[in-house]
Amino acid sequence: MADTNDRDSRIFNGPRRLEKAMHMLEGIVLGVTLDRRLNDDEITVLLKCIGENSEFQTKHPFTEVLPRLEQIIQGSIFDEEERADILWLCQQFTTGSKHFDEITTDLQILHGIMGGMAADSEITVAELRALREWMDEKPHLHSCWPFDEVNSIISAVLADGKVDAKEHDMILQFFADVMTFLDHKSL
Repeated sequence: MADTNDRDSRIFNGPRRLEKAMHMLEGIVLGVTLDRRLNDDEITVLLKCIGENSEFQTKHPFTEVLPRLEQIIQGSIFDEEERADILWLCQQFTTGSKHFDEITTDLQILHGIMGGMAADSEITVAELRALREWMDEKPHLHSCWPFDEVNSIISAVLADGKVDAKEHDMILQFFADVMTFLDHKSL
């Protein structure tokens, strides 16, 4: 009986899970490309995201996005044109959500960004500034967790214009804690 309920729930929630997967993919792409480089650790995170969503690989919009993303990964270069292309593709399928409101959508994308930023275990001032720019475009997320906490951390770290070792470790630990928590929740 539990297997039937589980399967029925997955079928019923399929469109919602598909859309969430697209939001996460968009966030991860944003996160891994904030520094305009793509290294092996970031490629691993992208491949993991693709693998975790393998049930959608034959479903639209993944059938549009995944081939393009796989081409980019094979080249290991994520130039500005490719970045814009893949983000545009993701956004075409997630704008005007049927299953999530704007706040939930953007929190899912933030979740993906944090995962993408942490993928290579290197947080730079440039990445934090780019994240701050993205966050500045999302005033509707103020008072939503973890938005305000991320905003506070970025403000504190960027106050002196550098990321020291202690701040770096704190950011990575915070991102890891948020990722672990959210991976177990249904946003």
